[in-house]
Amino acid sequence: MTNQGSAELTNVKLDFHLPPNEEFVTGDGPTAIRKTETSISTDRLAALAVKDRAVWRLTVKALQPGDVRFKIELTSDQIEKPVTQEESTRLY
Repeated sequence: MTNQGSAELTNVKLDFHLPPNEEFVTGDGPTAIRKTETSISTDRLAALAVKDRAVWRLTVKALQPGDVRFKIELTSDQIEKPVTQEESTRLY
C-alpha cells in the first residue's frame, strides 16, 4: 500500500478476506501476518509517511477452480471507515 494522502498514517492494519476456495499458506511484510480460524490480518504498522509504501505478500493455495475475489480492508487512526479493495482472480 502507498500512503497517497497528505498526512502520516498511524497504526496501519490490513485485514484479508479469502474466498472459500483459497487457503492461506504464508505471508511476510513490514509487520507480522497472523491467521486465526476466522481471519487473516497484519500486526499494526506504527507509521506510514506521506508517499511511503509498505508491502505485504501473501501466498495462497487454490483449493478448487473458479472466479474469486480477494478482499483487503485497511484501517488506521486517521481513517474513520475501512478502505477496501478487491482483486479478482481466475483459478484453474
